[in-house]
Amino acid sequence: MGTTSDVLWSTLRAAYSHLGFGIVEDEVFEQVVLARLAEPTSKLDTIRVLERLGVDPPHHTTIYRHLRQAQDRRYRDQIATK
Repeated sequence: MGTTSDVLWSTLRAAYSHLGFGIVEDEVFEQVVLARLAEPTSKLDTIRVLERLGVDPPHHTTIYRHLRQAQDRRYRDQIATK
């Protein structure tokens, strides 16, 4: 399970970077996006998905704070421009 999760996580991170999402330089945002690609679920349940992938998840309040930051800092526009 661990090796499979490592390969999946590495592959997702490479795709995230290749598509230009890394321009926002927000690790929590990256974790949430990739976890929800692996298993589409609620923001709160994203913590469980990250744990199952072997990634140390952020606290749920940190997730919500970073998602508000994504809106405030217009991550969508930055990524689209990239």
